[in-house]
Amino acid sequence: APAVHIKPEVLQQQQKEEDQGNITCQRVAPALGIGMCSGYLAGLLGVGGGVLVVPALTLLTPCNHYEALATSLCAMVLPAASGTLTHFRAGNVALRGGIAPSLAVGACLGAYAGGQLAQNYIHDETTMR
Repeated sequence: APAVHIKPEVLQQQQKEEDQGNITCQRVAPALGIGMCSGYLAGLLGVGGGVLVVPALTLLTPCNHYEALATSLCAMVLPAASGTLTHFRAGNVALRGGIAPSLAVGACLGAYAGGQLAQNYIHDETTMR
């Protein structure tokens, strides 16, 4: 029978598609560790978790840069809400003078603009994977 040659990229894509729905310890453990570290540092120091999470996801999981970025943004919704509620109850959110709402609107506009720039102008060659 004639040999059938399949490009390695095709096999890798097929494997990736097969693995996407599977929850395994090899996938969950790094993500859990990354989340715990970034959450701890964000709660302690107020640092942006994405600064730590995106590179960590890119290096320690099968995520490419764009998947890591989107996953990080998605994962930060609940911790941000929890932290906001905790600080709101303590009276620490600067609502007077419109500071917090203005900051939130500015952050949303900036995130949208940055996302559009990344999707339209930054190519895969500029990222790590």
